[in-house]
Amino acid sequence: MTHATHEPNPALIASYALSRHVPAMARGFSICTHYGELAITDEEAKRHPAIIRTVKRIMEARLKACERVGGAA
Repeated sequence: MTHATHEPNPALIASYALSRHVPAMARGFSICTHYGELAITDEEAKRHPAIIRTVKRIMEARLKACERVGGAA
């Protein structure tokens, strides 16, 4: 019996991140690095909205790149 492998769809992942993850960042979030995790509280996120705007721009660029190569959601 063979099992179908399901590759993650990068466009779908970016689209979901834009619709769910990025807005949720206003309530706090974590950044995971090879050295550990940084926790950003909701108050810190509110005081530094540029972080969320930057992540949004990154995910928008990723989605556009996927759409250019035919991986649109």
